[in-house]
Amino acid sequence: MKFLCNGEHASPEAESPPSEQCENMSETRVTETLTAGYSLLPLLAVIGTSLLCITVSIVSLMAGWFIIFQNLYYIPIIIACIFFRRQGFLFSALLAGVYLVLFATFTRDPSLLQQALIRVALFILIAGVITVLSLAKERTERALKESENKYRTLIANIPEVTYRCAPEDGTTMSFISDAVLPLTGYPASDFTGNAKRSYDSVIHPDDREKRAAAIQAGVSAKERYVAEYRLLHADGMTVSVQEQGQGVIDLHGTLISLDGIILDVTGRKQAEEKERLHATRVRALLALHQMIGVPEKALLEYVMNTSLAITASRYAFIGLMSGDESAMTIHAWSPDAMADCTLIEKTIHFPIAGAGIWGDCVRNRAPVIINDYSSPHPAKHGCPEGHVPIMRYMGIPIFEGLRITAVLAVANKGEPYADEDADMLLVLGNQMWEILHRKRTVQELRLKDSAIESSINAIALADTSGILTHVNPAFLRIGEYEKPADVLGRPAASFIREPAKAGEVIDALQEHGSWSGEVEAVKKDGSPVIVQVLANRILGADGTTVALMASLVDITDRKQAEIELRTTKNYLESLIDYANAPIIVWNPDFRITRFNHAFEELTGIPVDEAIGSSLEVLFPEESRENSMDMIRAAKEGERWDVVEIPILNRSGQVRTVLWNSANITDHDGGALLATIAQGQDITDRKQAEDALRESQNRLAAVIAAIPDLIFIMSRDGEYREVYAADEGKLAMPENELHGKTIQETGFPPDTVEIILHALARAIDTREIIVISYELAVPLGLLIFEARLVALNNHEVLGIVRDITEWRAMEQEQEFHTQELARYSNSLAEANRKLNLLSSITRHDILNQVLVLLGYLSLSRDSMTDPEQLLDCIENQEQAAKNIQHQITFTREYQDMGVKAPVWHSLQEVADSARRALPSRDIRVFVDLQGIEVYADPLFERVFYNLIENALKYGGEGMTRIRMHAEESREGLCIICEDDGRGISAVDKKHLFDRGYGKGTGLGLFLSREILAITGITITETGEPGKGARFEIHVPPGQCRRME
Repeated sequence: MKFLCNGEHASPEAESPPSEQCENMSETRVTETLTAGYSLLPLLAVIGTSLLCITVSIVSLMAGWFIIFQNLYYIPIIIACIFFRRQGFLFSALLAGVYLVLFATFTRDPSLLQQALIRVALFILIAGVITVLSLAKERTERALKESENKYRTLIANIPEVTYRCAPEDGTTMSFISDAVLPLTGYPASDFTGNAKRSYDSVIHPDDREKRAAAIQAGVSAKERYVAEYRLLHADGMTVSVQEQGQGVIDLHGTLISLDGIILDVTGRKQAEEKERLHATRVRALLALHQMIGVPEKALLEYVMNTSLAITASRYAFIGLMSGDESAMTIHAWSPDAMADCTLIEKTIHFPIAGAGIWGDCVRNRAPVIINDYSSPHPAKHGCPEGHVPIMRYMGIPIFEGLRITAVLAVANKGEPYADEDADMLLVLGNQMWEILHRKRTVQELRLKDSAIESSINAIALADTSGILTHVNPAFLRIGEYEKPADVLGRPAASFIREPAKAGEVIDALQEHGSWSGEVEAVKKDGSPVIVQVLANRILGADGTTVALMASLVDITDRKQAEIELRTTKNYLESLIDYANAPIIVWNPDFRITRFNHAFEELTGIPVDEAIGSSLEVLFPEESRENSMDMIRAAKEGERWDVVEIPILNRSGQVRTVLWNSANITDHDGGALLATIAQGQDITDRKQAEDALRESQNRLAAVIAAIPDLIFIMSRDGEYREVYAADEGKLAMPENELHGKTIQETGFPPDTVEIILHALARAIDTREIIVISYELAVPLGLLIFEARLVALNNHEVLGIVRDITEWRAMEQEQEFHTQELARYSNSLAEANRKLNLLSSITRHDILNQVLVLLGYLSLSRDSMTDPEQLLDCIENQEQAAKNIQHQITFTREYQDMGVKAPVWHSLQEVADSARRALPSRDIRVFVDLQGIEVYADPLFERVFYNLIENALKYGGEGMTRIRMHAEESREGLCIICEDDGRGISAVDKKHLFDRGYGKGTGLGLFLSREILAITGITITETGEPGKGARFEIHVPPGQCRRME
């Protein structure tokens, strides 16, 4: 089939193919347009009209007519310049030359020759204007198409199948998204260009013509087409789909492609089929209406007896199938069958694999009717002696979905069985199974209701408006309510203390279908209770929300325990950080890895000098060996409770210190990582010995039990000491970290900058600094929270906790939300600016073209008045310059918003703009080091315009231009100021208006539009006579410090 139509452009949605082939399709579209422009028809028109002009010119000149025929030359000139652009302009100039040669051949009248020369100039001028407009139109269309490509990337992320196919047959795919794999079982590459199969080959043969007709109808009517049909999946299954699409028409009204989406509607089709079957079941249910409440055995006997009656049969049985359909168990025999059967052992369990004719309805999965049972049949195995005689037989399989759940069979009807008998028996069997299924489902629901009522978790059900309809006893216990009537009928939101939180939960349920989190609820007496909530929508068979359900757990005690744990943790950290007692840590090699200021005061040895030294330097020579023996014993696991070890002060004084110690091992208590010891100088404080010993024991136990990562770092980020309960959370093995900087251990540059800044703040302010960061470690990408406190002027103690489970979800959501908002806002703003600027520019150019055409008409009437003709030509020249100015402006803004915003180094951008301009003897100072701004790629143009304006209009007294930045809570303010004449109050009001100013009036206007793409503003705050001062305000999040 071939779909052909002419008309306007299709909608933007239909014109937007997926991003994977955006570039190729854009190039193809441009090529098609250009090819159409160079088609045979315009070429023949140019040749024909040119020959006509020359012929008419010769005849007119020979007849002495020198005026009328010239206007014919506009026709080939206009056609050539519109369709052939630069080549057309050259041709127009050549044609104007032919006109002049012909004119000079037939007359030597100076006035006529002067008029001919003017006419030639007009020909060339008009050809130039039309050529420039055509080229500008081509560039503008190309820029718009490139901008549209950004939208097309969105299509690749939707779950439905998106495609673009050739209009000739509607099945040759030039593009189809990867979502086609689950629908067909074949990858998208199989269909692209019919590489391995056409899309038509996976459409059900019965539906191919229907799809083709729907597409033909939509294309013919220039409307969106919708077709529903079936696809043949690779695994043999049938998938129902709905296709929606529209023809894409190029600028010349030619259908170039079919773009659309394909949705999986199998679930909907199945639901529709179930509704149809439900209507049939309702009618059949009337026959069994009185049997709903009876036991299962009585129901089966009733159905069996009814089957005998409605088919006039003698024998009948009902068998229920096993779950895998491998066997059937007889649940009911007709009375005559039991009476006429003389078998001693009556089997009720039958494997399907060995069954005779009666098993065919299961094997064939279809009703079986045999009206001559005596005739040969491949499935007959013969009847055992004593079996009832069979003359006719009919077996009906009863299905639940695709599974056979039961077999309803009758035999020995007086007349042959007909299809009507099978239909009636099928309806009866279906209703029988539905009632059985319903009875069993009710039993299951009762069990589930019992589970809900006995659940230790609070469970609440509400209607779609949020009004409670059911709560279990656990819910009443949480709120301390006495009975369900106290809460039923109330809005669920009334149990949440904060209305905003209730609104958040409801919005999440409506948007995502579920919500989980913590809320502060209120009890009956108004007291608070913190609960963990998991809320979900309950969907009906049609997919609509029929109710809301929430499961709640009282976590008040747990939250209180967490608060107490944090309080204890803060207390212990402060105890360690600010302890007055000397604390020392050494590694298994007896090298000092850390000691606090109290230890530095005790020994007189600076921390930097002591780190890495042997413990032997701490002891007097006479007791050194004995002290080291005790330390070696501590390494083997002996803990110091009360050990007196003399310490040598650098001054030569020996201080007696009471020590306790603890070994720090890895997470499983195996390998020794370090030993920590705390001392008390009892030379002067012997009387506090007992109290200090208890305090030291407690502190040592706390330090040994801390599960967090502990680091000691220098100000520049060098690891001095590392303590890790879980080495898997380190960027590299612990023994490799010592002496390395954070830059050498895998930290991202941004994180390095944050940590270095925090280390400096901790040392400079002596405050506890809390930061968080991400790091890839052997256990994966983890999020850590670090609490930093200065140990001295050079080192910082860091206690780092893994908060991945707490922060992963929140951080990921916040990041994606901010990034999506940033890109969406920038893109939307850029498109709005481009549309506005294009509209304004187009309007201005059209106005100038009208002016030009008007003066051309006046020139034609002023051929005898040279002064007036010269005035018209000057006005035409001014209009052409105005058009040239507008086209030049389009080159300035055509790239604005085309590319995504990026981070710019302010120093590099300002320096680049400064170097691009001659500063003469004016000094330009740029102080913007270390700052980046998120802005459009044309951001440098703003600095160029500001410096250029200052150089042009600052006046002779200007000597300098200064650019610097100021940071505040409101963001970043970039200041560009000079000491020139400044800007008057009148000019300030229109300074950023388009076209206002002494030059083109576009520089500051364009600067403001470039900045506005990413939410940046610019104002002028200088004082007239004292210099201009431009302030560029960058919002928080759009600026950052560089590494």
